[in-house]
Formats: sequence, structure tokens, C-alpha cells
Amino acid sequence: MFHALFNETKKEIEKVYLPGTMADIKTHHSKLYDEVLLTERRLDHLWQTMRKGRNTLTQFKKTLKEWKELHLKAVELYKG
Repeated sequence: MFHALFNETKKEIEKVYLPGTMADIKTHHSKLYDEVLLTERRLDHLWQTMRKGRNTLTQFKKTLKEWKELHLKAVELYKG
């Protein structure tokens, strides 16, 4: 379930992602870049917690949505 949700979201991001976005964001919008990395770490933590038997699906979905929104914001900043 977690893997499928992650892959679905990743594909949605890939539809609009432009090569060079994250490098540009790291240089020009470091706070946003840090937020993306922090959100990725939270996703990984939730995934690992789920693998230990805890139900983190609701929080995983919420964090996955945040991760997607951060990437979409990064793409918009890069395009603009």
C-alpha cells in the first residue's frame, strides 16, 4: 500500500518536473530545499515505522501530499 501510494505520487510529480529544479531550488530557495529533504526523511521514517507493524497510513498520506506540494512549488519557482 505505502509503496503504491508513493509511486503514484512520484509519477504525478514526474509529469511536471523539470530537470535542474532541485539544484536551482537548493541555490536560490534553500528553505524550500530543506523542507523537501525534511519531508522525505519523515516519509522514510513513517515507512520504516509501518514496517515495524505500526499503522502510519493516515500520517503517511498527509506527508506524501506535503511532499508533492513542495515539489510542485519548486517547479513553479524554477519555471518563474
